[in-house]
Amino acid sequence: SVAPVFLADGDQDTIDAMKQYGYEVGMAFQVVDDILDFTSDQNNLGKPVASDLRQGLVTLPALHYLEKNPDDADLKKVIEDRIVNEETLLRVVQAIRESGAIESAMDEARQFVARGLSALEKMPNTPERKALEGVATFVVDRHL
Repeated sequence: SVAPVFLADGDQDTIDAMKQYGYEVGMAFQVVDDILDFTSDQNNLGKPVASDLRQGLVTLPALHYLEKNPDDADLKKVIEDRIVNEETLLRVVQAIRESGAIESAMDEARQFVARGLSALEKMPNTPERKALEGVATFVVDRHL
């Protein structure tokens, strides 16, 4: 197979741009994945809702919520104890969903994508570049 024009024999600027694109879009993908952990149901997600919190992982949506609600006893219990009853966990999920934390995290994901797309602006306008742009856009357009 033939390498895309802007990657074959790429100079350091091209390599740096592709590295930046990969980093930014990868970060956006992870943020959206963290959002889906709160917004999807188990049937669509293939794992329990809030599976990250169940494992003691505090992701960006929970951090945004915690920033605005530092005294939330339920979230503190989930973070500190890790083993909580389902009712408490579902209250935390609902509070995060209603707080604007999901939207704040999504804004950050869009900012990552915008920076990734900006890195591509230095590349020739090729079908490969269009495909990379499509991948970046898809990351933040996935069903929430």
